[in-house]
Formats: sequence, C-alpha cells, structure tokens
Amino acid sequence: KALEIAKSVLVKRGNLFIKVFQGDLLGRLLTDIKIKFSLVRLFKPRASRPESAEIYILALGYLGNRQLKR
Repeated sequence: KALEIAKSVLVKRGNLFIKVFQGDLLGRLLTDIKIKFSLVRLFKPRASRPESAEIYILALGYLGNRQLKR
C-alpha cells in the first residue's frame, strides 16, 4: 500500500522511506520499488531486536510512472 501511495504523491526524484516486515511478499515489493527508484537500500537498525522481522527500505530518486518495456 505504501508504494501505491508514494506513486500518487511523489514528484520525480522524490524519496521513500518505509518500514516493512520480512515475509513472502517482500521480494515482490523490492522488485516493484527497484523499477520505480534510482537507488534502493535495505537496512535493519542496530536498535532493532535480532528476532524482529522489521526492516527499513530507503528508496531514492523516484523515476515517475514509467512502465517496463517487454
């Protein structure tokens, strides 16, 4: 849902920072984000408990609503 909201409000070269939980859909989300942003980084803060499934995604340089060419 966060990516859909971001696509509707971000301007070109805008940035996205979201907290997500590791799970079955994380790979698909990352693929979608990498298509829409110039640079994508994942990180887990040191303050986060090791057993926690939370991670953060930082996506820089929104590319706009371009589509993949097939």
